[in-house]
Amino acid sequence: KTIENTTQISSLVVSTDDTQVLAGDIHGAIKVWSLSEGKLIETKNHNAQKVTNLLIIPERGQLISASADGSVMFHPVLPNESAKTVGEHSDWVTSISLSPDSTQIASAGRDFKIIIWDLVTSAPVKRMRYNTEVVSVTYRSQNAILYSDRSGKLGYQELTSLSHEQKFIAPPGSISSIAIDSTKSQVFLGGEKGSSTLWNLMNGVFSRFLDHHWLDVDKVVLDNTGTTLVTTANDGQIEISSPVHQDTVIFSGSRVLGLAIDSLGTRVAAAYTDTNIVIRNVETRESFILRGHNHFIDCLTFTPDSEKLISGSRDTTIRIWDLATRSLEHTLVDPTATVKVLVIAEDGQQLFAAGTDGRVYHYRLSSPVTLVDTFTVTETPLTSLTVLESKKLLVAGTSARQTVMYNLETRSVVTKFPFPISGCEHFSNESKVVLAGWHGWSVWDICTSNCDRGCPDGEFWNPSLQDCSEDCPRGLEGYHGRCILA
Repeated sequence: KTIENTTQISSLVVSTDDTQVLAGDIHGAIKVWSLSEGKLIETKNHNAQKVTNLLIIPERGQLISASADGSVMFHPVLPNESAKTVGEHSDWVTSISLSPDSTQIASAGRDFKIIIWDLVTSAPVKRMRYNTEVVSVTYRSQNAILYSDRSGKLGYQELTSLSHEQKFIAPPGSISSIAIDSTKSQVFLGGEKGSSTLWNLMNGVFSRFLDHHWLDVDKVVLDNTGTTLVTTANDGQIEISSPVHQDTVIFSGSRVLGLAIDSLGTRVAAAYTDTNIVIRNVETRESFILRGHNHFIDCLTFTPDSEKLISGSRDTTIRIWDLATRSLEHTLVDPTATVKVLVIAEDGQQLFAAGTDGRVYHYRLSSPVTLVDTFTVTETPLTSLTVLESKKLLVAGTSARQTVMYNLETRSVVTKFPFPISGCEHFSNESKVVLAGWHGWSVWDICTSNCDRGCPDGEFWNPSLQDCSEDCPRGLEGYHGRCILA
């Protein structure tokens, strides 16, 4: 059915009994149309400016409208009642939302405000001001709202809290770095606009927010206890957060390229663009510098016993440092290109180094360190890496916006899928992989035993390349594994 309207419509709502449609227009009029007959029943007026939002309270049948002039109108329910217009917002009302118990509404505006209204008194009961335009708002629960701002950030606000400080529950845009805790149940994500967030890997639920940086977060690392988080931003500032210590570190004005924390969360290593590595004790805040590389250092990792630090550089070397003597112990010169990623396998005895030549260098961390093998994963630079040791699989992100799954036993590529990532980690007994990039973050099941997520009954996938993804949803047909959280 098509209902002909003579003015531009700016908002719509359907009545609770599905018999009418109400249309707000750019001139402040609200027209009520019969859905069955397509005829105009009534015209209500808000004011002379655009009606930006319409909302009907189901239990009462009451209409609420919002306008570009910042006013909210509570329309009468009974014939002898009159409309009440309240101009609490000083600019365009962008969104209105009804609370779960239908006793309140929330309105958001271009005046940087969110206002909570009582529906019985038609009066505001809480006013919250933010640092930018709020473009949408919705209730998450009776005592919490979600909202988005003009910059694209998604925010969370507890209505019982006295603080009106903006808390973003998802990094907007791309994610630059990820870290999973030792229990493999939580993931920290570092993203644009200085935000870091903690999510539950089992159900995808947001659980914690950190907003220490003004600029984009470059690196996120977490100790094995899952209690000490270290982040760094484009300005070279390092933030160390733990239940006991809170520290802001600025060693120099240069940018941090490599970042690592030891297994106990007692020492942090940072590699700057001045080619120095700074080691800082989290508890005592004492620092010392390691020097030796002659080009940028892109990656750092501590050995599991926290006694040594391993660094990879654009000078195509891997260096192993003794932290007790604060000296260089060994230099590996096998790489032929920039070393971008260093990963120590969970047995603590194997080191995997990935470079811009698409090759992976496999070392055994014995004394002395020995090169086991080198193999080419792709022809393009590798940007991220995780090793699923028990599955004999390696998952790597490339600069060609691809994710590659590689079999370590057969030394062959199992599959590739067009999924650009900046970080990857494994969890859930190495059966799932978290991939993060410009799209946000997602969890992939690698289907090594039973592909039960969107795959045909009775079929499974393993490194022999039996395909189980024929009926997988979300446009992933033809690729192995399936995105189960996004």
